[in-house]
Amino acid sequence: MFDCLDALKVNRENVDGIFYVDTDDPRVINPCIKKTEEYLKTFRRWVCKVSGNMAPSEVRLLHRRDRIVEAHTKIKELLLDDSKYIFGVEDDTLFPEWSVNEIMPVIVRPDCGFIEGVQVGRWSLKYVGAWRVDKLKNPKKILSMPCLDTREKEGRFIEKIDAGGFYCFMTKTELYKKHKFRWEGDCFGPDVVYGLDLRKKGYNCYIDWSLVTGHNDDGLVLWSDEKSAQAVYNKVRGNWEMEKCNFQKK
Repeated sequence: MFDCLDALKVNRENVDGIFYVDTDDPRVINPCIKKTEEYLKTFRRWVCKVSGNMAPSEVRLLHRRDRIVEAHTKIKELLLDDSKYIFGVEDDTLFPEWSVNEIMPVIVRPDCGFIEGVQVGRWSLKYVGAWRVDKLKNPKKILSMPCLDTREKEGRFIEKIDAGGFYCFMTKTELYKKHKFRWEGDCFGPDVVYGLDLRKKGYNCYIDWSLVTGHNDDGLVLWSDEKSAQAVYNKVRGNWEMEKCNFQKK
């Protein structure tokens, strides 16, 4: 991630840098702090926040979602009032140097509340973290967007979605600070809830299929133009069940 940040093409004199470390493990903190301070000092203002949480010995979905909620809630407190836009990436995301320049023209539009790049998940099934629901209020079906082979596309291709992920995104600071981060039910993590709340307020969410990012899984990088799947979930008697999973091979 640090190599990607170093190469990122932005005017750092007008950018604030926030790095949130979600652990108190010194084996993780010490090298992160050193690299982070060297990098963030190139920005107008910067802060490195350590959560103080112990790294979990096991990965549990609900525990992970609680930590994501806590992280974004604390990041809200670190944002300054003169900030207009947020470019956010997670530490296991590999992204191109032109990422901000690519999606900035979209996020500045009055209708846009959120825009993301393309990434496949590493949890069980590899599908793109972009979602549509059958209806915004009390949805009964949620489906992931089918993966498009960006190498076969000419130029930009931006598509409306109802929700996405926090792996590589931009949003308006005002909307981010006003949001109460939370997760709801099996299918709605904090990032999905954020997108759906913006849609309910009348904003649009987008995915930029030309902004392809990698997902680092213990050294194995997963790319969204490889084999992917499309997942469809239905709410049946109050519980979310997978209806089907269409596999694609690119």
